Parts: sequence; structure tokens; C-alpha cells
Amino acid sequence: MKKAILVIASLLAVSSVMAAMAFSSATVKNDANFTITNTDEALLAVSTGEGGHNAAYYEEANDGARVLKIDFDRGHEGDFGLQPNSEYIWEDLFEVTNNSENQLDFVIGFFPNGYTYLKDADLYVKSDSGEWKRIDSGDNGDPHSNNSKLYINHINPGDSRSLDVKIVQGEGHDGGFFGEQDFEIVVSTRER
Repeated sequence: MKKAILVIASLLAVSSVMAAMAFSSATVKNDANFTITNTDEALLAVSTGEGGHNAAYYEEANDGARVLKIDFDRGHEGDFGLQPNSEYIWEDLFEVTNNSENQLDFVIGFFPNGYTYLKDADLYVKSDSGEWKRIDSGDNGDPHSNNSKLYINHINPGDSRSLDVKIVQGEGHDGGFFGEQDFEIVVSTRER
């Protein structure tokens, strides 16, 4: 009996010492990689739409990758612009594709360069046969507001959504803005 108690006491002492010797940090190395690729070949692919518009085209970035550019001034053999008090619609201007293995939600947003809204113009986007969504401003002209984004839910792996874009141009003169407007249309995603 004394031997059994001694063995149990010894095991408890050894296990206490071993517990005190447990590590508090560790580093484990594993191989990993990713490839920089063209915007139309990425996990979240953004490509020209089937509308055949000159406004959506590919350009080579500094790193050599092909990126999608959208220039609403582009027309037949040159850049032109939008006249005051007009409305332009580009059907199937660009599309987004889910090349991941997960179902995703897409978010299309507007981010101006240097100001918080388009001057004297409104920018709208719609997906496939959906409703037009104004994305150029939100609550109090905040482009980061949830009200200034188009949400496209439940995009399965391998599925794409075509996007139409509409610009409603105001007067653009007599106190309005007249000149180039520079902004980004940003596509982001989140897992369902």
C-alpha cells in the first residue's frame, strides 16, 4: 500500500514538473505561396462585361499585371466626356466573378479621390436585372456609408454578376463643376 501511495505521489510530482515545463510560445514554419495575377484571373475576378464598351478596358500596371480600367470619357476613337444635363447608361460594363471555393457576398462601392462626392453628377450601379443603386454618396455625402454601396448576396463559387453603370450629369456650369472627376469603383467581398 505504501508503495502504491509512493508511486502515485511520484507520478503527481512528475506531472506537476512537466506541466510547469509546458511552452508559452512556439514558432512553426510551413510552406505557403500565392501568385500575383491579372485582375480578370484572380479569386475575386473583375473583368470587362459583355456590353463591348470602350469605357471598360485592360491596362498593364507597373508590376506587369493586367488591370481593369474604366474611363467613362472613352468612345469611338478617342476621349469625349459627358455633356451637362444628361444621363448615360453602360449595360454590362463590367462583371465580377467568384473564383473561390466559398459562397460570397459582393460589395460595390464608390471612393472619390480628394473629395467626398461627385460634383454635379450621380453614379448608379445595378446587377443583372436588379434595381439601380446610387453609390456616389450616402448619409451626408459619406461614400463609406452602407447606404452608398450595392450589395450582391449569395454568389456561388464560379458564378459571375454583370454590372450596369449609369451617370446622371447635372448642369456642370454656371457655378457647377466643369472638368474631370477622378474616383474609384471598388469591388470587395465577404464570406457568407
